Amino acid sequence: MKWMKGEARYRITGAAPQEVLNELSKARIKFWDLEREDELNYCLSVSLKEKSNVESIALRVYCTPTFLYERSFSKKMKQVRKRPVLIIGLILVLAASFFLQSYVWVIEVKGTQRLHEENIIRILQEQGIEFGTWASSVDSQETKLKMLSALPEISWLAVNRKGGKLTVL
Repeated sequence: MKWMKGEARYRITGAAPQEVLNELSKARIKFWDLEREDELNYCLSVSLKEKSNVESIALRVYCTPTFLYERSFSKKMKQVRKRPVLIIGLILVLAASFFLQSYVWVIEVKGTQRLHEENIIRILQEQGIEFGTWASSVDSQETKLKMLSALPEISWLAVNRKGGKLTVL
């Protein structure tokens, strides 16, 4: 959230940089990621809207505020807007991930002791369920009933689909 709202990083240098921290606390200015580099230097982060307040408070207690950097979501978005191919690529990847979940890409068979996996996969293929099948067309209950009638040696079966993976138990 700090990055979303924006943060400014400062190095405070002076004879008593801890006085800056006391004054910031008195002014109810939140700071974080406090690091003591040595007796004369502290680094801290504040929200972007408090930049001018930090500078004036530091100068008031005879310390030097050195602005190091600022990070924010809006600044990053400005950089990304200059690269339209990156945005188009991101949109295509997101669309592809949703689209690809609409197909069966993996068929996994679990819990077979007497039957071979290949037999179960062959019967699924006879029912039209194979690699690349439209996942919405797979009716778990109907597939279960057809599999139980095609394989009389099975007493129980479940067909579960999650994303692009079909699991036959």
